[in-house]
Amino acid sequence: MSDTIVAVLITGAVSLIVHYSTHKSSIKDFCDELDKRTELSDEKINGRMDVFETKLTNLTNEVKKHNSIIERTYELEKTTKLLEEKVKVANHRIEDLEHQK
Repeated sequence: MSDTIVAVLITGAVSLIVHYSTHKSSIKDFCDELDKRTELSDEKINGRMDVFETKLTNLTNEVKKHNSIIERTYELEKTTKLLEEKVKVANHRIEDLEHQK
């Protein structure tokens, strides 16, 4: 009976060793595949980030141009109002001079 127990223990030990080595190999393959996919994902993310940064830079430039136009338009409107007021004052002075004669 002790021979049977020894045989069962040896068979169990061999089975555990085979299972462990197979499992270890599977885990290594899984980790290698995961690393490969991660590298591909990182490349895609970096590529997309480059595109995003380019688009953001272009958008920022467009906003700066827009803001510059708005600022210039505001200044032109102020100048126009000032000139319109000067024209009104000049017209009133001309009318006053015409009525004095």
